[in-house]
Order: sequence, then C-alpha cells, then structure tokens
Amino acid sequence: MGLYLIGLGLTLGVIYTNRALYTLIFLSTLQVVIYHLAYKGRRLRDIANLDSAFAWNIFAIILIITGLSIDKGGFGSWASYPLSLPSYTLGSILVIIGLCGLASQPPFHRWMVETTSGRPQSSALVASVFALLPPFYLIMSAGTTIHPAGKIAMTVGSIIGIAGFLSLSAASFIENRMDRSSGYITSALMGLAIFIAMRGEPVAHLAVSLIVLVSVSRLIQYLIISAMDNAGIDRDMRKTTTFVNQHPILLFGFLTSVFLISPIPAPPVIPTILQSISVATKINPLLLILLIIGLFLYLSHFIKLFETTIGGRKQQGEKRGIPKSVSISLLLASLFGIAVGFLLLLQPLLRLSLKV
Repeated sequence: MGLYLIGLGLTLGVIYTNRALYTLIFLSTLQVVIYHLAYKGRRLRDIANLDSAFAWNIFAIILIITGLSIDKGGFGSWASYPLSLPSYTLGSILVIIGLCGLASQPPFHRWMVETTSGRPQSSALVASVFALLPPFYLIMSAGTTIHPAGKIAMTVGSIIGIAGFLSLSAASFIENRMDRSSGYITSALMGLAIFIAMRGEPVAHLAVSLIVLVSVSRLIQYLIISAMDNAGIDRDMRKTTTFVNQHPILLFGFLTSVFLISPIPAPPVIPTILQSISVATKINPLLLILLIIGLFLYLSHFIKLFETTIGGRKQQGEKRGIPKSVSISLLLASLFGIAVGFLLLLQPLLRLSLKV
C-alpha cells in the first residue's frame, strides 16, 4: 500500500510540475517502485515484460538527457527547462518523445503487472501505433502550422485507434474476458496527458480528477480482495484486478484523442446547464458529454465488479456472498471516489458559484 501511495504521489507530481528535469526524476523513481513489485512476485513472464520495458526506458532517458543538453543554453540550466515551449527545437522534440515513451507505462498499464501478460499481438500493434501519434503530431507541428492534410491524417488515425480500442475491449468485456479486455487499453495514455499539458490546454484538473478515480478504484480493489479472502470466497485474481483499473483509462484515451483534433464545433443543441458547465470549466461541450458518459460507464464497472464478487462461490463449493456491511461500505467508498472526481473536475464551476 505504501508503494502504491508513493507511485500515486509521483504521478501527481508529473501532472503539476512544468519542468522537464523534475518530470524525468518523478518517472524514473516510479520505475523503481514498479520493478520492486514485479520482481517481488517472481513471475517469469512479467519479469520478461519488464526487462523489455526497462530497455526502452533507458533509451527514453537518453533521449531526454540529450534534448536537455542541446537546449540547456537557452534556459540557463536543466532545472529551469519548461515542458510548455512556445516553439519546438530539436532538443525539445527529443525531450517530448522521451517523456511520452517513459510516461506511457506507469502507473496505469505497468502498475498491475498481470495486465501485460498474454496480450494479443493485434492489440499490441494497435497500441504501438496509437502510442506514436503524440510525438508524431509534435514533430509535424515543429515551429510551423500543420498542413490541412496532416491534420486530416492525425484526425483519422486518432479516431481509428480509439474506435479499435472501444470495439475490441467491448467485445472482450461482453465475453467476460476481463484480462484481455483490459489488455486492449494499453500504453501511452499518460504520455498523451503530458502531451496535452505541453500544448497548454486547461486540463490539469481533469487529469488529476481521473487519476483520483483510478487510485480510489485501486484501493477499493484491495479491500474487495481482502473481504473475499475473509469470507472464504474463491476468486480469480485476474478478473478482479484488471478491468477495475483499466476501463477508466478508456475514457482518458477518448479525452486526449479529442484534444488532438480540437477545437471541435459544439453540437447544435446543448442543454443550458451543460453549456454553463462547459463555459465555467473551459471544456469543450462534446468533450464534457464524453466525460459524463465515461464516468457513468466507470460506475457500471463497479456494479459489474460487485456482481462478480458478492455472488462468488466458497472454496468448498457453497455459495456465500461478502457480508452486507462490507458490500455497503465498498459501494459507498466507490461512490465517494467518483464524487471526489466530479468535484475536482468542476472546481472552476464551484468557484464561480461561490463568487456569485
């Protein structure tokens, strides 16, 4: 639990800091936590996955340090090198590509090491293509405006990537293949968050709210597994650990890909309250609709989790559910986590209401 909280703190640090060097330190330290958890389990295939990730991490760090070295003179020191640059130089492009690669793994995909095991080759290919879109977009926009054909290509690529993730994940989820369903939602989403921050979009509070939702789901997951053990319920660890954590990231993928093609024209008819929230939070109305749908989808996964665990089967074959008091406590905790996410998301609106 302590390692998890450390990892969460480091991730929030990545969101809040605007210094490339500090971000590198945060992400590199988080890697140490992940390796500790992986090698503690001594599962050979997980260790092999992390060994391959380690090789890429070293390469990403080399890119970042090289980029910082090239551009250091313009900012006085590495520590003052910002992530949000007015224009893109060779050094900044290297830093951006390195950060996207380094941040695409923790904590969402690589944190629960089991989610990397048995991932289908097709999903790995889609994930790899999707992971390359942000740095490719930045390289295309280096110092100049993007050609209309380039924008169209980026738009189509993002939509195809997101639609592919949606359909594959939904199909696996319907088949109750939670491990495979979560495997389709892989990589690069944290890298996309950093990419958005570098574009100067007002989404820091949005990213933090989603991280809170995911982190609370992790804590609740540990409570559920502990309660199932205490109740003597036989549970499949993969089914109770993977889909709880990964499906909220599907929403994150939606939001970040939408920003790639922003600004998006608002739908012709928008409820007044939605428009007010959109103005107060500076979030595109279509993006806000996706967020609300995603949060309700997130809640539905909790309901699915409770159906799976509470109706579990005792190891001796007798059906027995988790005690009602524990079930109610877990449900209240999940609702609290979602409420916290909403409050963080709507902070600008709340501040505006208080002023009025």
